[in-house]
Amino acid sequence: MIKFWSVDDINPGLHKVLDRFDLIQREFLENKDKLSWKSWGYDAGYFGQKNIAYQGWEVAGLFGEDYGSEGEWKYGSEEMVGSTIAMTSTKGLCFCKENVVHLPILTKLLYDAGVKRRVGISVTYPGRGIDWHVDDDPEREDEMVIRGLIGLDVRVDEGEECFLGLGTPKKEQRRDIRNRQSIFFYSRMPHRVVNELKHPRYCIICDHVIPKEKMKRINTQDGTKGKRDRR
Repeated sequence: MIKFWSVDDINPGLHKVLDRFDLIQREFLENKDKLSWKSWGYDAGYFGQKNIAYQGWEVAGLFGEDYGSEGEWKYGSEEMVGSTIAMTSTKGLCFCKENVVHLPILTKLLYDAGVKRRVGISVTYPGRGIDWHVDDDPEREDEMVIRGLIGLDVRVDEGEECFLGLGTPKKEQRRDIRNRQSIFFYSRMPHRVVNELKHPRYCIICDHVIPKEKMKRINTQDGTKGKRDRR
């Protein structure tokens, strides 16, 4: 599934976040220096290809799934939030207290929107990017994990590029990463990030668990709509 989806396809509840964007951006800017950040990659709970360098990427975890006794499905562990001392669990979710205490509005809006698998803020430092890769994040047999990005603090000057590319080097679909704009894609498909900014680029990152049957319906509806539009 080499394609992008809209917020309405994946999680209309995130309109609660987009509608209050100015408020959550202000909350973030006032508190970003107080957050606990971890390097992007295995120690932050993201499972990409080993030969891809994640240096220059960091994640401030907010909350994620905690499966407890279900073994390999125990998210919300140290990999997710960075410190077991700073975690608290409720209703199957594990929260990073040292981050959510500084971003209560954003945390509640994302929680109310129904995001559960994993939620945080990612930063790409100036001039950093990631070459073509796939993220082999765990998923059950009947589900897909769809990654969402929402630009939170993206300062693009004239002539600079900041986008996510999906597909292959010869057949690439691109979406600009900008403030308030959302991108949803299947991170097990090849993708890359190009970032030529002079400033750090901050995005909300939110992974959604979607049943495969639902994704089939979404894609069928997209195809039907496209056929109608071409008539």
